[in-house]
Amino acid sequence: MNDGCITSLWEGNLAWLQPNFCAVLYTDGLVKPRGLHINKDDNEILLVERGKSRVVRLEDDGASIVPVASTAGLNHGIELAGGYLYASTPTTVYRWPYQTGQAGNNLDYEEAQEVIVGMDLNASNELGAPGGHTTRTLAFDADGRWLYVSIGSLGNVDGDSFRSRIRRFDITAWDDAASSSSSASVVQQPLNFNDGEVFADGLRNE
Repeated sequence: MNDGCITSLWEGNLAWLQPNFCAVLYTDGLVKPRGLHINKDDNEILLVERGKSRVVRLEDDGASIVPVASTAGLNHGIELAGGYLYASTPTTVYRWPYQTGQAGNNLDYEEAQEVIVGMDLNASNELGAPGGHTTRTLAFDADGRWLYVSIGSLGNVDGDSFRSRIRRFDITAWDDAASSSSSASVVQQPLNFNDGEVFADGLRNE
């Protein structure tokens, strides 16, 4: 990693910064990088590489890009909680078992667990919701219990706020219900986005 302060980024475009701030090139070569997660305890950096539908870890040297998880359509949202890595597509929130610094093979589609589905449903609970924002922002509360998911509006001015909402889901209760099942063979069913509790309404894209 270059420790010098640079004033030019992205093919010669100048970076504007507040006084006393410095822009440093950490790594390059990524294809459409989007969501970023920095672990506050050990500074581990995880990033959604939208152009390759995967999550990667950026090592301390700034040169090593380690694939962590992948499934078709990953494009923005990323979170860590309860020993899992969460990431989203336009329709689904997935998770994989993950520990900080985990080594080994890239976790692929076969290992992805569906957590929340139906993010492409319309107000009538039917498939085929119109376009608009396609990225889904994810955030957990401090206790790692509630997962907050933002969809984003259809356009700059919508006729209703159905899409412009943040919904939240009690992941702890969902996991507890699955673990208390009398049958070990019962598959944990994903949550439907429209069944989530509306936490905030009228938000264009958060």
